Amino acid sequence: MTEIRELHRCQFHAAANLLARAMRDDPMHVAVFGPRALHRLGQLDRFFCALLPVMDQAPLSAWEADSLIGVAGYFRPGTCWLPLYAQLRIAAHLFSPRVGELFRLWRWQHASGLHDLRERHWHLGPVAVEESWQRRGIGNQMLQVFCTHLDKRGEAAFLETDKVESLRFYARLGFKVIATEKVLGVSDWWMSRPGIRR
Repeated sequence: MTEIRELHRCQFHAAANLLARAMRDDPMHVAVFGPRALHRLGQLDRFFCALLPVMDQAPLSAWEADSLIGVAGYFRPGTCWLPLYAQLRIAAHLFSPRVGELFRLWRWQHASGLHDLRERHWHLGPVAVEESWQRRGIGNQMLQVFCTHLDKRGEAAFLETDKVESLRFYARLGFKVIATEKVLGVSDWWMSRPGIRR
């Protein structure tokens, strides 16, 4: 039976590996890091290894026995835009001589910032499930826990996705598209879920 629980800090590296594998071929990651799959995998692994420790909220994780099969990260209200030192730390982890990659990463993040909710909200992402466990409801289980957490507080949530097939999945959880734009030639959608106290 799948268990959903908070991720421990000692498990962040395994979580970064999972996120990198599962999100390697996402359209925006191809646009930012280029066409070579192995290079994208390495850069995403480094990116998530740097990102997870600076998120001040432990991500949710899905486990089957002792195997990590899913990760759902999120930022608490007021923390989704990282201070400059944290951004520089992430950039340093990528240690890429390709300045263009860092510029494209900045352009993508900047576009998301322009569409960010002005009201108090939780920022969902990154979210991924191990490929061999996809389409079995694992992502839904993690996000049901996340949404229950929100509803107890009556607080809103916000996310960004570059995959059209994800829109219906998030819509079933109460998210609605609030903006869409092409960024780096890739269609991007921003979605929000209103705060509803249950």
